Amino acid sequence: KKANSLQPKDADVAAQLSGFYVEAKKFPLAENVLNIAVTADPQNILLLESLVKLEYAQHKWKDVITIGENLFQAGDNSAYIQNKVGEAYYHTKQYTCGIETFSAIQGIYKTEGTFYYIASCYKGLKNQLKAVEFFNRAIEAGLSPNISSYYDEIADSYTTLKRNRSALQAYQKSLQFEEAPLT
Repeated sequence: KKANSLQPKDADVAAQLSGFYVEAKKFPLAENVLNIAVTADPQNILLLESLVKLEYAQHKWKDVITIGENLFQAGDNSAYIQNKVGEAYYHTKQYTCGIETFSAIQGIYKTEGTFYYIASCYKGLKNQLKAVEFFNRAIEAGLSPNISSYYDEIADSYTTLKRNRSALQAYQKSLQFEEAPLT
């Protein structure tokens, strides 16, 4: 607060302070801090990212889209901004734009949430086959590839405890995730 009161136009200080205010859900304070700094430097990527975070937290979807698109034009194609803008498109029922935005996210940055929103956008467009495809991808992304072995270990522990019915259920659950010969 002190640093911001001394230099209210400093982008780093304004971004950090607004971030604290957003986390504390003190949105008007965050908005005041950012408005001063953004007025002084309207092209500052850090400030615009902070503004996206603020508007997203307040569910101001149209503002998230506007600021996010400005960031894209300025070269900020971070997965964080793409996800926020994609979600904003979804919430404003601009499903095609949402799919395009989420699809632009690269490799490992596509998460369970990304696939969920892509599926939801397809569902909004009444393309049920694509919705199912991406809901399945969301499920796959949300599950650990080791889940089958976890159930195997649970079953082994139940066997040791001579709780055979529970062991059988755990082995069957393991087989739902992967049909391994050892199971």
